[in-house]
Amino acid sequence: MRPFAVLLFLMLGTSLLCQVDTVVYQPTNDTLLNPERGFYRYTETRASSPTPLTADFLEWIRSEGRTIIFRYFFLDTFLDAPISNGFLQQIEEDFAVMRESGVKVIARFAYTDHFPTEPPYLDAPPLPLLLSHIDQLKPLIQNNSDVLLTLQNGFWGVWGENYYSDVYGSVLDAPLTPQNWADRRAVTDSLLAVLPGNRLLSLRYPLLKATFYGFDVPADSLTATEAYSGSIKSRTGYHNDCFLVAANDFTFGNTETEKPYWETESRYTIMGGESCGDNPIYTNCVNALTDLENAHWAYLNDYYHPDVLDRWAAEGCLPEIKRRLGYRLSLEKGIYETTAAPGTNYHLTLDIRNEGFAAPVNPRPVELVFEGPVSTYRFELPVEIRRWYGGQSHQVEAVVALPESMETGTYKLYLHLPDAAPQLRDDARYAIQLANSGLWEAVTGRHDLQVQVEVEPVSSLEPEPVASCFSVWNRPGAPLQVRGPADGYDLRIIDMAGQTRLSQRGLAGISKISLPGFPRGMYVVQLVCKSTGQWEVFKIVW
Repeated sequence: MRPFAVLLFLMLGTSLLCQVDTVVYQPTNDTLLNPERGFYRYTETRASSPTPLTADFLEWIRSEGRTIIFRYFFLDTFLDAPISNGFLQQIEEDFAVMRESGVKVIARFAYTDHFPTEPPYLDAPPLPLLLSHIDQLKPLIQNNSDVLLTLQNGFWGVWGENYYSDVYGSVLDAPLTPQNWADRRAVTDSLLAVLPGNRLLSLRYPLLKATFYGFDVPADSLTATEAYSGSIKSRTGYHNDCFLVAANDFTFGNTETEKPYWETESRYTIMGGESCGDNPIYTNCVNALTDLENAHWAYLNDYYHPDVLDRWAAEGCLPEIKRRLGYRLSLEKGIYETTAAPGTNYHLTLDIRNEGFAAPVNPRPVELVFEGPVSTYRFELPVEIRRWYGGQSHQVEAVVALPESMETGTYKLYLHLPDAAPQLRDDARYAIQLANSGLWEAVTGRHDLQVQVEVEPVSSLEPEPVASCFSVWNRPGAPLQVRGPADGYDLRIIDMAGQTRLSQRGLAGISKISLPGFPRGMYVVQLVCKSTGQWEVFKIVW
């Protein structure tokens, strides 16, 4: 069912008559099958006994409402040797099956998951061999980053969790030495050098990042200005593998400083993981929802810990967690021009709500699609989707330059949020579905905006010429400047809902009009000449 629409007729400063359609969209509470977020399914493979992924298994995972898997690659037979070509080929084939099946992966490389009660842990090879392993994996990681949600730091420590280690040190067994810290950092530096700049490396403990790179906690937390800049700080996020088991999650050395640091940085990077035990003081639904929101969780293990998941189901918050892990985007309102001409600018405003815990993690285009009777035109909007933070509404104001060669006719408008990778861009399984009723097209991965645009030659849209009393200069964020008759004129500014936002009488000559407190968007300026009664209407963008 199409929501109500408000129609206004506006006069552009270029004298082009323009009809504007305001559409209010209806949200849905459905659980959506969206990429790069949600509960994941654990999988593993070992060099000693490989377990290849299959398309049937991954397609079943999707049928169960999952779009991501966790994948352990255990290099257990290579503690003193290079990775074999055979196992490298099996890893390559795993990535290919993921791509074929419409899933993405949280990847971790490790050498053992056997935890002895005391050293030796036999958890990783010496640094030169470990770095050579990363170098062997480099082409695999780079060529398959399109299906990589995040790469976890891994490699050293039992389970690749960077804690119990012979070569790289374990604080439980002996104080860490400067060489331990240097070797640990060398692994992370090597992974950052291998990982494409559009993917995040996830670290197990906030203190690792802070110590490696000399950051004060929490004073040196990542800021909105530095986010997505390509700096080391902006390319490293986190995973928590003992979520809510205790006050410190078996993760924080100093909860009062490291947890706020973690929460601030995860807003701009990534957070995910699993619980490792049920402690009702912390795992109860009220506390869990608060922590998931504060730390911007994008993904969770769908099995572990089962007692925690059972508690969430019994207390009633599991459906909400399923809906809100990662992003949950919905259209609230759109303002669209419904007439346009080839070679001119097309304007629109979108109000989008994110009810999820987090913003989308990886870069992703936002496309406006004009679909006509003969041709389809796609325009990428200048939007950073990773800044659509959770729990907030976001407004997109865009100007699209229509090509002069654009065919005239009636076009339907669509919104498309595809994957950024060229090989996945037209695969609907990797496109984001908005949480709205009646918009999603599962075959194309696009959203029908319920708007039609008549693209006609400029000459057919021009009104009869009239002698103009007024001129209007508009630059978003600056005072509006109006030039009118010296003997007086009146001004009224109207929003797209038809409400008067400002009215001034008795203006004369050149006037500067401040617009305090006006939300960003498009407005109508109505001007009336006192002596003649002539009135004109202009559209402005604020």
